[in-house]
Amino acid sequence: MNDQDQLVLPGMKRSLLRSGRQARDSALEAAERAAKKAWFDDALLVVERVAIMRDDFTADDVRSFHDSYGFTCPSEGRVWGAVMMQAIRRGMIEKTGSYRQSTRKTNHARDLPVYRRAVHRGGQ
Repeated sequence: MNDQDQLVLPGMKRSLLRSGRQARDSALEAAERAAKKAWFDDALLVVERVAIMRDDFTADDVRSFHDSYGFTCPSEGRVWGAVMMQAIRRGMIEKTGSYRQSTRKTNHARDLPVYRRAVHRGGQ
């Protein structure tokens, strides 16, 4: 190896390492996004199932059903609000206008909206 090779090779190695790390990080981020989407889609299925089984329910009921089947839950509990809002947007559920106190310790007995299966009118 001559002096010129020693000057070029270290930089090339750093560049290749940086490129490899970027590819690894991108792949890990894509896998994380896919896992989150899969979890979110599963959570929506649970909302739909609870809506079919119960006349009315809260997010606590959905979470309890979800947990009872051994599904893993994200560490961020507020994601359930996004799940419920998406279920409303998709026309799966609707708010009843009533509220119930949460039974989950981490919710500190705050009021939760009560939902029901969406009633589709007009032949939809």
